[in-house]
Amino acid sequence: MTTSQTVIKNPTWWRRRTLMERYCTVLAAAAIFLCGVLTIALSILYVRDTQRAESMPNSPAALDGIVAPHQEKAHNDKDLCLTPGCVYAAAEILKNMDRNVDPCDNFYEHVCGNYIKETIIPDDKSSLTLFSKIDDTLTDQLRMVIEEPSADDEARPFRMAKSLYKSCMNKTKIEAAGLTHIKEIVKRMGGWPVLEGEMWDEGSFTWKDTTYKFKDEGFSIDYLMDFSITTDYKNSTIRVIDLDQASLSLSREYLVKG
Repeated sequence: MTTSQTVIKNPTWWRRRTLMERYCTVLAAAAIFLCGVLTIALSILYVRDTQRAESMPNSPAALDGIVAPHQEKAHNDKDLCLTPGCVYAAAEILKNMDRNVDPCDNFYEHVCGNYIKETIIPDDKSSLTLFSKIDDTLTDQLRMVIEEPSADDEARPFRMAKSLYKSCMNKTKIEAAGLTHIKEIVKRMGGWPVLEGEMWDEGSFTWKDTTYKFKDEGFSIDYLMDFSITTDYKNSTIRVIDLDQASLSLSREYLVKG
């Protein structure tokens, strides 16, 4: 007679789990692993950004020309404009700025503060801008060119311009001539009530004839009324005659103030 013995083994923890529990366990382990990897990566990035921020200069230092090492490596010679025009423009911008003012508090004062403090408006001008300063500089340069002696091979228009300029600047001859020439011109143009007095014939004056005489004498025709040809606002293919008030030789502000 044979006796059989049955051995019952205790199953492992994994085998006692159902299929759904096994899937959930695997997913939980994978999630924990990924969280650990992300935590390590974020820690590395945080440390790197902190070190980079500590090595960066503040705003005033950056304006004075201090460049961080990582910034210096990022910019090569092709990214920088070192021509005389660029260097001069950068110097002008820095000179006009007031770096003691926080741009977040007053951006206009930060950008143009020193320009307002250091710029003096001349007595003959009501305002002064960078564009007017450039125009004045250009005028001075042109004056220097036109005051140079004429060369033998110089073009005729330039010689005539220099000759005309010299005649206008000959104050001695102009003062010696007095008002003779201007009186002759005024007489040819029909006279002037201020000079004619009771001899002025108002009935013979017409503004159209005077405008023609202005043109014949070589003067502008815009003294009595401004004439110009402009584009029609309703149809850009049509040109119209624009009539406006005459321009003043001096600024309106000076005439009003006397």
